[in-house]
Amino acid sequence: MQKIWNSKKRFHITNTLRKELKLLHHIFPNLNDFPFITPIAHIIDRTPDFVAKGDACLDGAGGFSEHLTFWWFLEWPPSVKNRTLKHFIKYYHGMQGNMLSINLLEYIAIIISLAAAATRLSQGFHLSHPNPLLSILSDNTTAISWTKRAATSIKEGKALARVLTSILIHNPSLDINSFFIAGKQNDVADAIS
Repeated sequence: MQKIWNSKKRFHITNTLRKELKLLHHIFPNLNDFPFITPIAHIIDRTPDFVAKGDACLDGAGGFSEHLTFWWFLEWPPSVKNRTLKHFIKYYHGMQGNMLSINLLEYIAIIISLAAAATRLSQGFHLSHPNPLLSILSDNTTAISWTKRAATSIKEGKALARVLTSILIHNPSLDINSFFIAGKQNDVADAIS
């Protein structure tokens, strides 16, 4: 507005917006590294090349992909565990700090599965075509919706959205979609977490 219409109006830039603008300031001068193109394979509906499943609980998270031959497990550190429903009242009652929802923990599980898949594919895994589609199955509909539109009003969720975006920016041939899987059918990931 200032450059186009010579507006003198001032705007407050939140810390979250500042971090998102910093990411854009990194991308725009480096368009050779981050071209503004999308492969047609990322636009059309198609059968996924690989499937990964993940799950989180208040103590940890885990996931696996039979197709990409990986599995992972992460126990939450005390700084995370103490902010979950299981421990929040005991450690944070009357103190500064927000409780971390299971939705955030499930979102982390999706992001870690994406990172694991990107790592596995970068190790020379044989691909049938240059633009693979990874389908991540989760039993948390909120976390799934955040992977599709990367929007949340929660500060931690916005930070995680930047992590998801960074993984995709640095792996432009990889596409991701996420779908709901009933908890009963997500038993292996549930057992890992």
